[in-house]
Amino acid sequence: MFTAFPFLEKLPFWCFGGAFALMGRCRELCQQVLNEPFNEAKAQIADGTASRSLVADFFSQAHDDTDEDIMKATASVLQAFRLAMMLHPDIQSRAHAEIDQAVGHDRMPLVVRE
Repeated sequence: MFTAFPFLEKLPFWCFGGAFALMGRCRELCQQVLNEPFNEAKAQIADGTASRSLVADFFSQAHDDTDEDIMKATASVLQAFRLAMMLHPDIQSRAHAEIDQAVGHDRMPLVVRE
């Protein structure tokens, strides 16, 4: 925000109320929601106690650090998508209806056509 409106840096901090603390806390919680399940799954895989999951399947294959970064980026995109669907339930309803029309109600959509 200060990049877009540099004059705001000149105002005293109390002018903004608790908004900055709230934004900082929100950022922390978003990172926590993203990273904790991933790190927990990695720890369970290392202990040999992990159940089958996308993370476990990913780590059972040979990969390098770039793959892990791609996986985290994908998780971020999915998190943004979930937020968009929560903020716009009308669009979510339209998308759900379109998927139901194309796939039907008796099965999950697949990437590959049968």
